[in-house]
Amino acid sequence: MTRRLPLITTIVVWTAVLTAGLVATQLALSDRLPATLATHWGPGGDPDRTAGATTILVAFTAVAWLGAALGVVAAARGALAPRLNRGFLLGGLFGLGGMLAGVHIQILLANLDVGDWRQADLGVEAVVLMLLPAAAGGLLGVLVAGRADEVREPQAAPGRIDVAPGQRLMWATRVHATWMTVMSVVIACLAALTLALYIAGLGDVPWPVPATLLLVALAGVPLTSVTVSAGQRGVTLRFGPFGWPVWRIRLADIEEAAEVERHALEVGGWGFRSTPRATAVMLRSGTCLRLTRRGRKDVYVSVPDADTAAGVINGLLHADRATAG
Repeated sequence: MTRRLPLITTIVVWTAVLTAGLVATQLALSDRLPATLATHWGPGGDPDRTAGATTILVAFTAVAWLGAALGVVAAARGALAPRLNRGFLLGGLFGLGGMLAGVHIQILLANLDVGDWRQADLGVEAVVLMLLPAAAGGLLGVLVAGRADEVREPQAAPGRIDVAPGQRLMWATRVHATWMTVMSVVIACLAALTLALYIAGLGDVPWPVPATLLLVALAGVPLTSVTVSAGQRGVTLRFGPFGWPVWRIRLADIEEAAEVERHALEVGGWGFRSTPRATAVMLRSGTCLRLTRRGRKDVYVSVPDADTAAGVINGLLHADRATAG
């Protein structure tokens, strides 16, 4: 199931069925529910938060369709072509749907046949009602994602740009991650807002909240962009608008370079990722520069024109080996 339309249809139909189930369940039990429902229980088991029945239904439905909208956008852009990506997305969406259904049922059962929300009792089965449907939904989503992708055909031999003796060769590019920039700015704004509330003594905001948000925003800055250069000294990655931190991979540590096609989930996700098999800098999906290192994990860097970068590195490697030989 790699075509976009069937995938989008699956997401929409699943969300519509989930919505219908939420509405039907609440309508069937509406005569046995109080006007205001308990929605949260404190450590002692006593209800401490409430909401109207309509508000609960609208909120749960909105969360379900927001997830569906994100899934449709990802499918429409072709980001779910690899089976791994489809499994993550459909497993997440179906799991979210199962959790929403479970929590919804849990709230309704706790408030069933009580005269006032203060009498609502959260039974021991609450955790099961939340986790079991979520796990079942996640498993169903992974199964619906389809069969594993076909094994990729072996790629042609990596290209090489011939380097004359004494010739200096350099390649460089800069990749921007708009999504990370926006995320960092939004989190920084939230940090400033919560800090202002803390200083003003409003909203009962504890100081760790703005401090944590600020640290998260700062941590995202180095991944808003990366400058990649390749030359006689090897490959250098300079992160962020200030070119720091810097990661250098010596030419002597590289065995081969190649252009490959990779999606973020295939190498562990977005940003800087390290898995047992590879280290990756993924600010965009698509073509990547793969560096095969001697005795160490491969490195993937998402850059445009990766074929030229690989040709430069392989040419320099060939020239060094010819000189040494």
